[in-house]
Amino acid sequence: MKASIPRRYYLIPLAYVAIIAMLVTLEFSGTVKIEERLNNLTVTAEVSARRRGDSSALQKLILDLDGFILAFERQEPLEFRLSSGRSVFAHLTGYSILPGAVEIDFGDRLKFEIRDGNDDQSRVRVEANLKESAELVIPFQYPVQGGVDEIGGLPLFEIRQQDRKPENITAVALPADSTIDLENGFFVLRNGADSFGDFYVTRLEKETTSSIAHWFSLHYQSPEPEAFDSQLESYLAGAYLGWTTTRYSVTGGTWRMPDSPPQFDEYALTAALTEALKRGTYPETSARFRSGMLLHAGETTYLSAPHLGDIVNKGRGIMSGDIDRIREVEGMVSRGDLKVFSEPCLLPFLQDRAPTSLFQNLAELAGRTDIAAADPGDAAGMLNVYLESRDIEGPLAAAFGSFRKITETSLLPAVRLTDRGYFIAATDDRIDVYNSLRAGVSLKLLGSYEDNEFLEEIGRALVSSALQLSESEGFLPAALQTDERTVIGTSGILRPEELYPLITGEAYYPKHVSLTADLGARSWAWTLAENFEARRSGSRLVISFEYPVGRTHHFLLQGIEPFSSMTFFGIPWVSDPRFQFYGSGWLYDEAGKTLYVKITHSIEREELVIAFD
Repeated sequence: MKASIPRRYYLIPLAYVAIIAMLVTLEFSGTVKIEERLNNLTVTAEVSARRRGDSSALQKLILDLDGFILAFERQEPLEFRLSSGRSVFAHLTGYSILPGAVEIDFGDRLKFEIRDGNDDQSRVRVEANLKESAELVIPFQYPVQGGVDEIGGLPLFEIRQQDRKPENITAVALPADSTIDLENGFFVLRNGADSFGDFYVTRLEKETTSSIAHWFSLHYQSPEPEAFDSQLESYLAGAYLGWTTTRYSVTGGTWRMPDSPPQFDEYALTAALTEALKRGTYPETSARFRSGMLLHAGETTYLSAPHLGDIVNKGRGIMSGDIDRIREVEGMVSRGDLKVFSEPCLLPFLQDRAPTSLFQNLAELAGRTDIAAADPGDAAGMLNVYLESRDIEGPLAAAFGSFRKITETSLLPAVRLTDRGYFIAATDDRIDVYNSLRAGVSLKLLGSYEDNEFLEEIGRALVSSALQLSESEGFLPAALQTDERTVIGTSGILRPEELYPLITGEAYYPKHVSLTADLGARSWAWTLAENFEARRSGSRLVISFEYPVGRTHHFLLQGIEPFSSMTFFGIPWVSDPRFQFYGSGWLYDEAGKTLYVKITHSIEREELVIAFD
């Protein structure tokens, strides 16, 4: 008798067949992940198992460059926004691993090449086959446990990762005409006809390398010093033409103003005479102004006295004006107003011409100032004060050493790229042109002090961009209104005579020169001369300075103790109250310890020797 097999046993081979069929289906219809690594770049490809070996097998490609992630999918093409208004799309088609690089193909329209330059940086080149200019929208990702920050007003962002120290970041430096939309997770590249240029993904340690400096090293072509000097000369030539001809009325002795009726302006007069001196046109320029100076003789002050004379009477106005300025500075210091640091020639003035207690109070304000909270305008002033402190000795000057880091905390993050150039932004939509220009001058000077090429370059960029806003006579807008990177409006006016001492470094322009380090407290000069120096030699005091041969200038020296004699041009020279009627001479005010001098140079560097026998 045969035993019957239970029906459930017939299900066993059917189950095996079903399992085998399912495995076969998965094998040929699922995806397979392929991962490869090239230094700091990880490439993960998802390939269709069913079409493996076919050109259409690649379904998704993920490229991770130190936390900067590009994820491309066949079903989600990249969009080109053409200048004609149309959109076209490029689909992922394949990739290749090459020596030191990865190529990603999007049909015949688009190709990415990611080249590994070293362990810290990758270059991404984007090439397109288009007949017109376009925008390319590229989505990106970053680690879930990380973060992303757009830096300043540049096409630059930083990616933070939780498993790294806060100072270690990945910087993504895009080409200058790119834009970033962090909220929606994409950036936009713009092209010529065939290329969207290069962008760079770099691992940085923020304490040693600024991502902003890194961006400039990659994407900014700084004007050569010769080109910058040529631009400055062109600007000054236009301003000089305005001061002497197109803006000036010989009959009225006034200058045309863009925002007010014609008026006498001592700043325009002083700038014009200084520039004429440099151009070798001083005699004819001063002759052109002569009738106007007679008409407005009562309106000139100590500012123009080093050019025009009457240094005794006009020079006394310095001391009377100091009283008002001291009160103004005291008020700002007592209120903790950081705008006090934007006062011109602040530290030399306080050291030489104000009560010591005011200098101490300012130093205390500097010590308690939260540098990171300073707005860009105040930061520009604070950097200039730091530069002034380098030329002043003593513990009070040292109190301003901390202002050096204002460059990295406030100024560089405020650099904004616009369609009119580079500027320091006051707010998200406003640029104060004077503050941007002043910051540029200070950064350029700081770079030269520290042998820092980047700071010199960014300083030149800021100055150059401001000067490019000028019209033929040197007027600049005082403020720019911006919408993202586009300048959409201007307001106010900056006159070239206001900017002249700033952009020329006060060369042959009236200025305060501190002599405290050489002669003792409260010793200083008001002068046009360059390289003005004082040195003691036994019982003698030697004052030396430079000025063009054959030209005359006037100066005062404050803080000179009573003396027995003075030598000009190597011969004894006696005091004369009428000295200003002669080619050279001097007068001493013993009560005020002030020496007044007029001198016509026989050589470029002259010396006065004061004897205390």
